[in-house]
Amino acid sequence: MRVFFGIRLSSKVKEIAATTQSNLSTKGNFTSYDNLHITLRFIGSVTMSELEDLKDCLYNISFNSFDILINDIGYFNSRGKYTLFLKVESDELHDFYSKLEAELVKFGFDKENRNYKPHITLVREAQNINSGSIIPTNMHVNEIALIESKRVNGQLIYEDIYKVILR
Repeated sequence: MRVFFGIRLSSKVKEIAATTQSNLSTKGNFTSYDNLHITLRFIGSVTMSELEDLKDCLYNISFNSFDILINDIGYFNSRGKYTLFLKVESDELHDFYSKLEAELVKFGFDKENRNYKPHITLVREAQNINSGSIIPTNMHVNEIALIESKRVNGQLIYEDIYKVILR
C-alpha cells in the first residue's frame, strides 16, 4: 500500500486549480479534479504495522486549524520535463510539517532530506506551456489525512485512510 499525508482542497480551490490547469498547458499528465491536494509528506509503500504507526504519528500531533494562501503559479524543471503547480504559503503549514516530520522520526521513519515546498500539482510533463496568473485565494485547513494512492481500472485514485480534525 502506497501512502502519503495530505490536505484535501475546498471546492473553490479545486475550481481555481482546474481552470488554471487548462489555461496553462494543452498537453501533459493533468492531475484529476478529485486528486487535487497538498502533499505534506510522501511515505511510499508501507506494511500494515507501519500504517498503524503512521496513524499514531498523525494522532499524536496537537494543532489548531489554520489558513493557507494559494497565491501564484510555479514550476519544477527536472531534465527538461516541467511540472506546473500552484504555490501555497502558510507559516502554520510549515509548523505542522515540522511536527509531523518529528513524529515520523520518533516512529523510525527516515527524515525527509529536501526542503518542504508546499504546492498543488496541476500538470506533470507539461508541454505547450502558456503564461498565466491567479487571484490569490485563502483556504481554511481543519483536517489532515493519511491517503492511499492506488490504481483502480488503470486510473489513479487517492483514498483517505485516516483523518484528524484540527482544533
